[in-house]
Amino acid sequence: MFPAEIMEEVRQLSPGALWTGVGIAVVFLLFGYQLYKFWIVLGSTVASGFIGLNQGPIWGVHPVVGAVMAGLAGGILSLSLFRLFAFLSGGAALALVTGLVTPGPGELLVLFVVGGLIALLLERLWMALASSFLGAWLLGYALLGLLDRGQKIDALKWIAENHNLLPVLVGTGTLMGAGAQYWIYRWTHARNPQYNDLGQPIQGMPSGKYPAHYSGSGWGNTLGRWGRH
Repeated sequence: MFPAEIMEEVRQLSPGALWTGVGIAVVFLLFGYQLYKFWIVLGSTVASGFIGLNQGPIWGVHPVVGAVMAGLAGGILSLSLFRLFAFLSGGAALALVTGLVTPGPGELLVLFVVGGLIALLLERLWMALASSFLGAWLLGYALLGLLDRGQKIDALKWIAENHNLLPVLVGTGTLMGAGAQYWIYRWTHARNPQYNDLGQPIQGMPSGKYPAHYSGSGWGNTLGRWGRH
C-alpha cells in the first residue's frame, strides 16, 4: 500500500511540498465528492495540454498553440466522461482488490465489469469512498515524509515494521472521510434557500428538499445529489 520506491521519492521533497500534499489530501478527504468533476476536468485539460505541447511540431503548429487547443478540447470532452470515469475506476478497483485470489484474466475481466457497474449504480457513494481513499493515502505519505524530514522517524523502517497496520489506518481514514463528506454536503445544502422555477422562495418546503420539477442552477444541481428525498 505504501511502496518503498515511492516513499523514497517522497523523502526528498521539501517541507513546503509536503505541507501542500497535506492540504490537497485534506481537500480530497472532506470535499472529494463535491469536487471530483472539477479534478477530472482539470486532469484531462492538463494531460491534453502536455500532449499538445509535445506533439504540436509534429502536427505542424506551434507547441503553445497545440497545447492550448488540445487542452481546451480535452477539458470540454471530459465534461461528458464523468460516468465513464466512475465505471473505469470502479472496475479497476475491484479487479485490483481481488486480483490476488482470482485464477486468471477471464475472471478479472468479469470482476472489472461488475465493479464498473456497481460504481455506476452507486456513483455518489463510490466517488466519496474513492476520493476519501486517495486523500487518506496521500495524507499518509505526506505525514510520513514530514516526520522523516524532521528526523522523528525513519519512514522506510516504520512502514516495514507496521505494514499490517497501514491498511487499517487508511481504511479508517477512508470511512471517516466519506462520512465527513456526506455531512458537509448535507449541511451546506440544508442552508441553501429553495426556489421554484420562477425564482420565488418556496414556502413550507422542508430544509434540503426540492419539488420534482425544480431545475435551478445551483451547485447542488450541477454536482448531483447524494440521493432522492
